[in-house]
Amino acid sequence: MTDSHLPTDDPIAATRLWLERIVIGLNLC
Repeated sequence: MTDSHLPTDDPIAATRLWLERIVIGLNLC
């Protein structure tokens, strides 16, 4: 978890952002 874009102090928010990033990637495909 060295991604500065993810709030490492909030794992739940980081996970949600990660999932949203995957969903966006799937929609772009």
